[in-house]
Amino acid sequence: MSPQQSRQVQSATGSGKAFKTHGEQINLLRSRGMVIDSDQLARHLLERVNYYRLSGYWYSWREIGADGARCDVFIPGMNLADIDAVY
Repeated sequence: MSPQQSRQVQSATGSGKAFKTHGEQINLLRSRGMVIDSDQLARHLLERVNYYRLSGYWYSWREIGADGARCDVFIPGMNLADIDAVY
């Protein structure tokens, strides 16, 4: 998707967040500490369910900051397979 198409999706949805491919979503989850054993299985789960819906299931596995709010970082050892099993 081109930057222009990304902006169009962003403005059409009004979400304020740019479109991310499944690969980019997988990389984002890994950068936040989620263990993903198989890109293929992760991509299949994201295609079947979608990132936004799954985010409600992994919410409890996000670290809690000093202010008591949930952070964007996962607790150590958090695995996407656990979310798939819960879902």
